[in-house]
Amino acid sequence: MTWREKLSLVPTNNSTLLRSIIGKRIVELVHYASDQPAVLLADHAFAARGVTAQQLFSQADGPAGLVLEEGLALVFYGDEELASIAVEVADRAELDADWTLGIASDDPEYSEPRFARVRGRSIVAIRVLQPVFDPHVAAARLFERPREAGVGLGLDDGTELIFSFALVDAPNNFAVLTAEDVSSVRAREVARWP
Repeated sequence: MTWREKLSLVPTNNSTLLRSIIGKRIVELVHYASDQPAVLLADHAFAARGVTAQQLFSQADGPAGLVLEEGLALVFYGDEELASIAVEVADRAELDADWTLGIASDDPEYSEPRFARVRGRSIVAIRVLQPVFDPHVAAARLFERPREAGVGLGLDDGTELIFSFALVDAPNNFAVLTAEDVSSVRAREVARWP
């Protein structure tokens, strides 16, 4: 499948799906990983960035599954060919079967308290971020891709949960963040709902 055939997965092309989650409460948030925590932490990509055990939820190398009230589940992940976040309706059984480990946002050992607090919060707004690149430095092919590198979920307590692809230096380019993690990143908002 070419990157053009995957354009339907880009957040702005999935606006109906994303707008449908506004007002919904987060029941569960899981970031999947390809291996056990000790193996990931020893991996060069994680060790070189100084990723700690408590940061594994944020920095794990798989997709993130978001379960909302009424059972709707979405999956967010980075797509290299699109240079973008991708989002689609998730099949929880398939995710659980495909990935070795699911790290819950409220895991006391492998997550930080700021992520535990998203559970039970309602989504009140959504925004899509695109990084600002210097055209003299970035590869030309990058400019023909969507580059929707962040999807921010504004929560009813004033915080924002961000699914990020290449907004920050992460072992697998995809990370689950909060607004403070991207405060110094040069990005522009390309969509906002409502």
